[in-house]
Amino acid sequence: MTNVIIYDDNMVTIRGLREYFKGNISISILSDFNLSHDLHQYLNTSNINIHVILLALHTQENLGPELIHQLKQSHPISNIIAYSTVNHTNIINCCFDSGASDYYHLLEPLSILENKILNIQDKEVEFNKTYPKLTSKEKLLLDYLILGMTSKEIAHNLGISVNTINNQKSHLISKFDCVSSTHLVIRLLRLGLISL
Repeated sequence: MTNVIIYDDNMVTIRGLREYFKGNISISILSDFNLSHDLHQYLNTSNINIHVILLALHTQENLGPELIHQLKQSHPISNIIAYSTVNHTNIINCCFDSGASDYYHLLEPLSILENKILNIQDKEVEFNKTYPKLTSKEKLLLDYLILGMTSKEIAHNLGISVNTINNQKSHLISKFDCVSSTHLVIRLLRLGLISL
């Protein structure tokens, strides 16, 4: 049995999710919360193992990825599936960078969410296994980026051209599906691929 809790302030969505999953003997919706404070309190006091937190990305509290990050810091064993009507790559990447295990677009069939819940642990293992490896040159470049150095400063330290550094940065940003050097560093730190 996969134990699930829901964070959302839209009662129509909550009722719909509860109604859909009540017929699945492998998924149990234990509770739902519309305030992050109540969600934190439940997680801190519950003796039940929570396997999945379904988390609405857009609520009146407007916490989004910040709440995902808080939950992963305080309850790292729980998987978080963020969901929203927004299907933009940057938003989805931000959720993953904050610690979400998966993302569900609300306009998709609920059977997709059901599969995500039931297969979430297998997906995490697969995701970790297939993530790109860092070369020694990439690690060296990232060491400089962590220090907040500019391309010009890095190029000077390494004795190579600024264009070469910018090309290497662009390659890394693309390789890890990021939008900037800062985004890249944050993502790799949270994935544990680099450290401070």
